[in-house]
Amino acid sequence: MSLQANDRVVCIDATPIPINAPGFSLPDFAFPGGFIEEGAVYCIADAYERPDGPIAVTLVGHPVLLRGHEIAWNAERFRKLKGNANSLTRIREEPQDAS
Repeated sequence: MSLQANDRVVCIDATPIPINAPGFSLPDFAFPGGFIEEGAVYCIADAYERPDGPIAVTLVGHPVLLRGHEIAWNAERFRKLKGNANSLTRIREEPQDAS
């Protein structure tokens, strides 16, 4: 999945912990723009590869703070949309060949 700034995405996983954060629990996080919701559409502010894991994304208007420091969401929680604001559709990801 190739994501970049200004892409529109739909949330497919709104579980409470925003990223793989061993040793932290929900009270360690703050969501000044509110928590994400499954099925809601968001705009990506930034997307980048993390050296220790999956693609990370920040969302316009939905920062997530870990003990006061902004961190990114795991991009696996979202699926890219294509189309205009009046006609958005999910991009289907084809299963990858296991060979």
